[in-house]
Amino acid sequence: MAFGALNKVRSVGLLAGSTSPIAIDFGIGSLKVLQIGIGEQNSLLAAACAEVPEAIQVDHIKRLEFQTDALIKFIKSGAFKGKRAMCAIPASQIFCKHLQFPKSDPDIVGQVQTTVPALLNCHPEALVYRHAVVNGVTGNCSTVKAEVICFAVPRELIRRVMDALRACKLEPVGIHPSALATMRGFDPITRREEDKNITSLYLDLGAGATTCLIAHGKEMVFAKTIHIGGRHLDEAAAAQLRCSLAWARQHRQNATELVPVDEAAAAPAPSAEFEEDGPGPLATIGSPSAKPQPPTGPPSPNTRMKLNLADQINSLTDEVSLCMHYHGTLFPGRRVDRVIFVGGEARSRLLCHLIAKKLRLSAQVADPLAPLARTGQEYCQDVDLKQPQPGWATALGLCLSPADL
Repeated sequence: MAFGALNKVRSVGLLAGSTSPIAIDFGIGSLKVLQIGIGEQNSLLAAACAEVPEAIQVDHIKRLEFQTDALIKFIKSGAFKGKRAMCAIPASQIFCKHLQFPKSDPDIVGQVQTTVPALLNCHPEALVYRHAVVNGVTGNCSTVKAEVICFAVPRELIRRVMDALRACKLEPVGIHPSALATMRGFDPITRREEDKNITSLYLDLGAGATTCLIAHGKEMVFAKTIHIGGRHLDEAAAAQLRCSLAWARQHRQNATELVPVDEAAAAPAPSAEFEEDGPGPLATIGSPSAKPQPPTGPPSPNTRMKLNLADQINSLTDEVSLCMHYHGTLFPGRRVDRVIFVGGEARSRLLCHLIAKKLRLSAQVADPLAPLARTGQEYCQDVDLKQPQPGWATALGLCLSPADL
């Protein structure tokens, strides 16, 4: 089995009036399971979430065992229909890198499978691959070299995921890198002709890593995994507060300050605010001059405190700025218009505001489940649909992704 090239896939379960495969997002911080009905307006059928205990988040084997047990319970509930399953690999476990190959050699698959193992110093058979050719590049060397986004995953990890699905008596029909699934989740709102001229930066703020994606309309032209996520912020907070990671996370989510006021004030404000036409999957964070508000949650004087995570946030934004610079070398003169936040950590509007301010970009937080039609009777396990759910972009994208197995 191999990931294969992006253009060599079968569309399965995407016809109007059908039911999507069961989408399974094996994240570092949580397991998310989603199924939707496909139609003129897609509808929510079932959603379930299981938070991964802090103690096993970094243990890939124990985390997958926990998620498999939770998945079995969700499937036994009877809320999810059929046996076809589509799943995503966490960004922190995927090799993702831009490479340039001579256009004189049309065998890009062969070039990927030769170059990537050499970079990782491993046997070619130890990996499975996927790649995406970046179209429309106008920067230096674009006439003689092709820009290719390469993904690689350990074959052993794929085997463990397949075993987990079989343990749940599910039929795997697709395995996708989370970055590609996330982009697919935005297809319904980036397919308009006018959206082709919008350059969007998608920041998937996860527990284990942050995925930086840049797209022209619906076409992804840049992808990179930045190994800074919510867990790294929690570790810094725990060191400052001398407490457990669980308590540090609660403090961070309810903090009134993540960066000292003087440093936050010195950061340049976004130049403009992107206005949404109406209710939908994207919500503006607030006017650039507005003071960021602390996240909503149960008010507690013991958790509303100030933290200094400036080093971690600056490291993250510096990496994102380098990504934007590289995009500028591929497409001279084309600037990023906006940043859209997804991922579980995007629930912190304060964190998103600080990042957007450092990047000098208009910002929006995605709520991928918002456009789905609902009856109010859907099966929802540990999912609060009354609140924005930016962490469900990958799961929604899996529902809309083509089968590749």
